[in-house]
Parts: sequence; C-alpha cells; structure tokens
Amino acid sequence: MRKLRVLAIFVSLALSATFCAASPQAFLFTFDIGGNQGTASLLSTSLGGGNYWATSGTLNVTAGADIGTYSLIAGGPSVFTSPAGAFNVDNVLYSSSDPVLDVYGLLFGGGGLEINIWGNGPGDYSFYSWDGSTYNVGFAGPSTVSLQPVPEPASLLLLGNGLLILGRTIRKKMLR
Repeated sequence: MRKLRVLAIFVSLALSATFCAASPQAFLFTFDIGGNQGTASLLSTSLGGGNYWATSGTLNVTAGADIGTYSLIAGGPSVFTSPAGAFNVDNVLYSSSDPVLDVYGLLFGGGGLEINIWGNGPGDYSFYSWDGSTYNVGFAGPSTVSLQPVPEPASLLLLGNGLLILGRTIRKKMLR
C-alpha cells in the first residue's frame, strides 16, 4: 500500500513537471507610446535565453488614434512581411532586456488596420498603424512599456501537489 502511494505521488509530480515544461508562457504587455495606450495579453514559446516568440494574443488600445481590440497576426520568429506589406516584423519578446521588443516588434490586426509596436532602444518605442492608405505614427521617445510574466496553471498545480504532500507528511507525523 505504501509503495502504491509513493508511486501515485511520483506520477503526479512527473505529470505536473511535464505540463510546466510544455505549456506556453503568458505575458501581459502594457504600453504608453506617443498618446497610444493600452495592454496586450500574449502567449509565447520560449526561444531560450529569456527570449520568447509571441504566437497568439490580443491588443486592447484604450487611448490614441486606433482605439479598439486587435489580434496578433501569426508569424515569426524570423522576420516576415505583414499581410498588407506595410511592416516587417518578427513577434519576438526579450523579457530580460530594455527594450523588450526589437526593431521589428509585434504585429496586430483587425478592422482593416495593421498595428506594429516596436523598440528603438532603451525606453524608446514606436506605435505605427496602417489602414491600407495612411500611416498613423505614434513615435515617442521616452515611452513606457512593461512586460510582465503571468503564472501558468501548471506551475500552480506543481506547487499545490507539493503543499499537499507536505501537509499529509506533517499530519502523519502528528498522528504518531
């Protein structure tokens, strides 16, 4: 019976660790660039070294010329051209550096617009949109951009398993 419990605990921890390693990293991206403000929720895949490739996400622009909600246009991590041909982008994030975006940045689209947010250097970002005929340029130097990792459910599952095992062990010792 004891061997069965130990095996069950081991399998549970192994599965939790597998889900942690396999799950994408979520980020909350906030920005204030030349009057354009908002947030983006991004799911990404690790490229190693603190670099991530944004694979899906939503941009919510709350102030500026292009207020609305837009979806990440899939592509990358190597440089690609936007569907309308207005931008060259790579959708790569640098979580441990300033800027957190390179000169290609992130590409979002919806409602006939393409939006490119990219980094020019430390604390310096640009927000450009293209409606098919006109660019809206929100270039600003110093800008505020923040990239925060969001804890994933698999990590919480691993922590919960650890706490459960610790609690059961303490309870057994107290009952003896």
